[in-house]
Amino acid sequence: MRALADAGLKVEAPTAYRRQPDPRRLIAGLDRQLIRLGRDVAPAAGMVALFRGADWLHVGIIAAPGRFIHARGPEDVGPGVIEHLIDAQSWGPRLKGLWRHPGMVWGVH
Repeated sequence: MRALADAGLKVEAPTAYRRQPDPRRLIAGLDRQLIRLGRDVAPAAGMVALFRGADWLHVGIIAAPGRFIHARGPEDVGPGVIEHLIDAQSWGPRLKGLWRHPGMVWGVH
């Protein structure tokens, strides 16, 4: 949400963020502010992506085809931003949903 706000798009920052994921709360927040895309939509730059593991949820932004950026925590050698591949061996199977901000213009280059 911080990245969208920094890009000049109106968003509401989440409050009471918990380390233990609450899938319903997170997805409801995304649905309230963004437009959920169908499973047939290919990830494109600027889309918000939700990833899910066995006991975690994580949100990032699609940077380019097959790549996304996201925040990393202190357990990953200090806070910051990192870019990862979305491939069949790592993040690809964990991609569970895509959203776009209603203020973003799509298809204009």
